[in-house]
Amino acid sequence: MTMTLANLLSDGQILPAMQAEGRWEAIGELVDLLVEVGKVDPADKSAVLESIRQREQTISTGIGFGIAIPHASS
Repeated sequence: MTMTLANLLSDGQILPAMQAEGRWEAIGELVDLLVEVGKVDPADKSAVLESIRQREQTISTGIGFGIAIPHASS
């Protein structure tokens, strides 16, 4: 089976109208959503945020036009 973005994400994991205005607030909002939908254990939230922060400081996951797919190994 070919791995595609559609295989990894569901509609409930996408925020088309985010409240955050900055990059770090947006990442926090996305991680909060993943905790809410059960994709991230609440106990792992801080570790996941730190992994994403480290990844973003190395190279941005922004695509352009206000679109990004923040990700990291955790």
